[in-house]
Amino acid sequence: MIDDVLRVDVSFLDGRVLIAPNGDIDADSVLALQAVLDEFNLERHMVIDMTRVRFIDSSGLNVLIRESLRLSGMHGSLYIRNPSPSVRRVVDTTGLAEFFYEPAP
Repeated sequence: MIDDVLRVDVSFLDGRVLIAPNGDIDADSVLALQAVLDEFNLERHMVIDMTRVRFIDSSGLNVLIRESLRLSGMHGSLYIRNPSPSVRRVVDTTGLAEFFYEPAP
């Protein structure tokens, strides 16, 4: 049986909150991700490392879009880093690549 619990690790890197979810981000688990984002709502720059995310659905994308827009309103940012193949496919297919991927320096 696969462990359906979404685990989320948090650290800090270069003045940004680094959030690393592990598992699926879907309607059943999105509240766990939202709770972590809410904990750091005073931070202005976040990076979501998606290396260990096996799946993301529209509810997960919705949370990330809302958080990105909130941070943008504070002159902040939210970027996705290291998307797994399944996450990359969803982000690219939905046309959100330019919205979520950090611009190359």
